[in-house]
Amino acid sequence: MIAMRRGGSVLRDRVASIRRDDTGMTIVEVMISAVIFFIVLTAILGLTTLSTNMGIQAKRNSVLTNVVNSYIERVQAMPFEDVEVGTAEGQLASMETTTVEEYTVVIEPTVSAGTTGLKELHIEVTLTVANGQTQSTSTTVVIRDKTRFLTQSVEGGSQITWNELIMPPLNEVVYGASWASGNVLQIAASATALEGRTIESVVVKAGGYPLRDTAGNQAIWSVTASTIASGTQEWVMPYFVWDTLQKDPVDALDPPTMEPTFLDGRQTLTIVVTDSEGVEARSNWTLLLDNYAPDNPAPPTASNTALGQSTVSWSTVMDGVLIADGYKLTVLQQQLGGTWSEAPAQTVPGATTTWVMDTGSFSRYYARLRAISPRGLSSETTGMANSWITRPGTSGSAATSAVGQPIKYVTTVDLHVDSPTFAVTGGVTYQWEQAESLAGPWTSIPNYSTVQNPTVSYEFNNLNQIQAYYYRCLVSFTPGIDCNGVEYSTPSTLGSTVVGPTSKVVQGSTLLTERWPQ
Repeated sequence: MIAMRRGGSVLRDRVASIRRDDTGMTIVEVMISAVIFFIVLTAILGLTTLSTNMGIQAKRNSVLTNVVNSYIERVQAMPFEDVEVGTAEGQLASMETTTVEEYTVVIEPTVSAGTTGLKELHIEVTLTVANGQTQSTSTTVVIRDKTRFLTQSVEGGSQITWNELIMPPLNEVVYGASWASGNVLQIAASATALEGRTIESVVVKAGGYPLRDTAGNQAIWSVTASTIASGTQEWVMPYFVWDTLQKDPVDALDPPTMEPTFLDGRQTLTIVVTDSEGVEARSNWTLLLDNYAPDNPAPPTASNTALGQSTVSWSTVMDGVLIADGYKLTVLQQQLGGTWSEAPAQTVPGATTTWVMDTGSFSRYYARLRAISPRGLSSETTGMANSWITRPGTSGSAATSAVGQPIKYVTTVDLHVDSPTFAVTGGVTYQWEQAESLAGPWTSIPNYSTVQNPTVSYEFNNLNQIQAYYYRCLVSFTPGIDCNGVEYSTPSTLGSTVVGPTSKVVQGSTLLTERWPQ
């Protein structure tokens, strides 16, 4: 009995011990854990935000750098006398705007004269993001008159001469191992060391890479005494045909990945001559590479901008490191039967991204665009997403007369709006409106809110005071099949040009002036 009681007591003690053992977390412990988690999460989010911002900033810096380099290269390739800010053909515009992806970049140059054969180009560059944020940079470079610097040397260095009789002219278009005339792209130069010295090494490079010939050999020479003409310190470059399609390694793999070395655009060749005293001399020669067709354009857009005119616009197209040399713009017009007639292609300079064309009233047009390289390589042709339709033209006359006693004034207005010159599906309706101001507000003319006839004669009483009005017409129609095959099932409504105002004095019939709407 005693043993049983003792056993029961032990059991009760163990149960009580278990009940007192609280293995859960207290509120304090939960709060401490939450604080620690919050601190860690905040740090991670901060690092993520910082990384994202750094990526965005790096992209903006890259865009700015590329645009600046492209602009400078283009200026360096210009005739020296044209490197001026002005409005004459070939000169630099006071402001140039370029669109690169989601960024708009504005370049504002200034040019100041330096010593003979030199000019100083200073550019202010502003990059604007779609949300309005901006980033700016500026730089100053010296522009040389290359015709004065064909033979160059540095103080105490060798004298270098490019062989103009063999090489392509400065800024000549080159491609593959040829230049525009079809001649072989031979690079030729000579160098003469100062008296008492010999030429030790020569390298010809562009963009930091030695040139390669059609066999893959680099334009690098280590000169020995046996290669120097007897009694002189002159070195003449061996026969070397540059292959502008050369490839160089871009990584340290074995074998390395080989990619084309040069993009299309201005390439400055630099010959570096080192003499026996370790003194370097350099000389430059600029050529225009054109191995590849320009990028494909984005679809152009169009807008009605003035009486009898439309403006076609597109984004800048790149050709390597420079903008495309030009564009071929083809415009088609639809006829009443639905066929499309094609006008001769327009040639547009590369720095231009808009073209203003004469258009007919209430006509339908479609544009195609392709970019052209300096030697005539063409990108693929890109068509508009949809055609565009010009505003209907209007005309009219008005006359006001005084009648009755007491006098009241009656104005008679004859109005006409042009019918579509293109294919439509179904009928066309015309809703005439009037306003006391060119900017509106517009109200429907009584009894002429919807008519089938594009010509109306409208009379209204002015009572005791003559009132002047402007008139326009809202034309509703369903266009036929588009040039790209799109079919339309719902009507479109297009506002016409405006005519007016009618006169505030009593007079015979006078023609109303056609105006572009505000």
